[in-house]
Amino acid sequence: VICDGQTTNSYRLSQTSQLFPDLPIVTLLPTYIERGWSEGSSQVLRQFEVELHQRLG
Repeated sequence: VICDGQTTNSYRLSQTSQLFPDLPIVTLLPTYIERGWSEGSSQVLRQFEVELHQRLG
């Protein structure tokens, strides 16, 4: 979802992030959210952070 920053309720769906175009956020987030339900949110959030550091440097 992209917000134009100008008005409220002005969003459009997007498959890529403007800030992180090489990050597959559409697949990463749902995967980590589902894992959070079964493995615990704190643990999975730490794993997500590690993955982001590995991908983004």
